[in-house]
Amino acid sequence: MFRPEPWAEAFIKAAGSSSAAEESLEYLRVFCRAALALPGDLSGKNDADRLGRYIKAALTKSDSSTGYPAELAGRVVQIMVRKNCFHQYKKIIREIEKNINKQKGIEEVIVEAAEEPGEELVVKLREKIKYLTGARGIKLTLRLIPGIIGGLRIRWGSILLDGSVKRRMQKMAGDIEALNVYSRMEV
Repeated sequence: MFRPEPWAEAFIKAAGSSSAAEESLEYLRVFCRAALALPGDLSGKNDADRLGRYIKAALTKSDSSTGYPAELAGRVVQIMVRKNCFHQYKKIIREIEKNINKQKGIEEVIVEAAEEPGEELVVKLREKIKYLTGARGIKLTLRLIPGIIGGLRIRWGSILLDGSVKRRMQKMAGDIEALNVYSRMEV
């Protein structure tokens, strides 16, 4: 099973600081998108070397001085290709983001709702979560899931706060079933 954690740790360590890691991460995203545009599946030493030449040529043609962050991102893409795990790039990027946010004291929270919540509710949620966690900042991601009918589900790390209408209906159905079982036992 693929584990993106070692990749993220090595990336951030090589970058040296969270701000350098953030800059390198932006280049990593660009290089991964560019690599996806190349024909065929990327894997192995030959493809990694070919990709490295493309990246180096693109950086040479660039008007601005990109420096170490771009070089780091280019090397990471090459290593992913060489190790035959380029197809896992989204997981690696996501893990790098999580580690950078953790270093900066930013909590990541996912809010699931049936429809877009109002801005006032989002602001209140951010403030409340920030207060509860003591975090410096909150990265709030909204996912629209019509199947929860109404209400909200909040995912924060391994914690799930489920205030959805769907969950309430499931709980009521379970309570009714328990009453039915109990009433049959009484007879």
